[in-house]
Amino acid sequence: MSLEAGDRLGDRYEVVRAITSGGMGSIYEARDLQNGGQRVAIKQLLEHLMEGEQAAMFRSKFEAEIAFLRRLQHPGIPRAYDSFVVNGVYYMVMEFIVGRNLEQELEERLQLTGQPFGVDQIIRDCRQVLDILIYLHGQTPPLLHRDIKPANLIREHPSGRIRLVDFGMARLLNEPNATQTQLGTLGYSPLEQLQGKAEQRSDVYALGASLHHLVTGVVPTVLNIPPVHNLKPDLDPAIAAIIDRACSSELNIRFSSAKEMLRGLDELRPHLPMITDSPLKLQPLPRLDEPPPPRPVVPAAPMEPVHDFGDDLPAAPLEIPPTPPRVESETVSVPAVKRPAAQFSLGQQLAAIALLAALAFLFGMGVGNKNEPVATATPKVSNTPVEAPTAVPISVVTPTPRPTSVASGCQALRSRPRYGRWSAHLRAFASLSWRTCCHASFTWGLGSSAVAGFLSLRKIELATSS
Repeated sequence: MSLEAGDRLGDRYEVVRAITSGGMGSIYEARDLQNGGQRVAIKQLLEHLMEGEQAAMFRSKFEAEIAFLRRLQHPGIPRAYDSFVVNGVYYMVMEFIVGRNLEQELEERLQLTGQPFGVDQIIRDCRQVLDILIYLHGQTPPLLHRDIKPANLIREHPSGRIRLVDFGMARLLNEPNATQTQLGTLGYSPLEQLQGKAEQRSDVYALGASLHHLVTGVVPTVLNIPPVHNLKPDLDPAIAAIIDRACSSELNIRFSSAKEMLRGLDELRPHLPMITDSPLKLQPLPRLDEPPPPRPVVPAAPMEPVHDFGDDLPAAPLEIPPTPPRVESETVSVPAVKRPAAQFSLGQQLAAIALLAALAFLFGMGVGNKNEPVATATPKVSNTPVEAPTAVPISVVTPTPRPTSVASGCQALRSRPRYGRWSAHLRAFASLSWRTCCHASFTWGLGSSAVAGFLSLRKIELATSS
């Protein structure tokens, strides 16, 4: 019977949902009520397999799978927690893996981008699966999975690690085959496995067929997988050679073990430096069978109402926000700062005027003495006749010297003819006082400037004091 959400098994496990159904059993997601509601995966053996002559065989296979998973300890293999029987139906409790299998990823890639897996992703995933096969084939006796395919390779989220699931077809190498049952999945199983003679190279073939499917996007044909370049000519020749050798129908051409195939990938490192061993860290993906989470409600921005002037209905009144209270401001008058006026006493002002007058007088005297000429000797005219260089005689005219002093000026006036009393006095006054007038004018100008300066200072003082 199939389980429904909410069903309980043994008063411990509560079914959440159905995940998938295979050839031997169905997988459910459940909660472990005794471990705080931990998420677990429960595998149920199909009821019709428990009937008839083959019931014992299927029951033994199911029990062998439980024993394998409990014994194996590898990060790429899920762990088995518990097993029980309810109403004659066998159940196994396993680790729940959050993620998608590679077959689902391939379908999503083809739908979104139209391209299958890239070379770097293929090599990274292949190395992880080979590490799991090396562990399984290294058991004593070796353990064969016999059902490697993209649907049984789950990429765990968010770590990105590849997990190999569904050990229902697994068996030990020395265990006799049950030829009356289907062994593996067609297209991924080699001829020797279909003949009941599976070995380690059979798992290598299944991995090669899975890589062929992921890199080309085409499901491999049964027992006749074409070369990769026939379907994907742009693939790197070195990668194509490894895939073609892994899924070769000839046992002698195929890789003899998972270790040899891993060495073949290691030889590609110098040619593919971008390949890394660490898996990709991915974000968790939503489950397809669950409704999408509700979108967060974003409050709409406030908008002004729009009025339809063609509508007869009255428009809703606008809500006018209250006017913010008016803040009264007080005006404070600040008195102007006056610059201190220059204060001069009357004595200081008179002393300044006297000093300026004295300086003007001394400067005028200095100018007068400087311009007074020095008495020089009158050149004498020699009575000795001078021989001229030519026959024409030249007379030398001696200039009359100008009077240079008051006494000499008076003597000159007396020696000249008297044309009139007043004219002689005027000439004497003119010759005596022209320098004195210059001196007096200069002194008077300086004194006037000093007085004007004093009056200006006084005016400024009165203006600033008021």
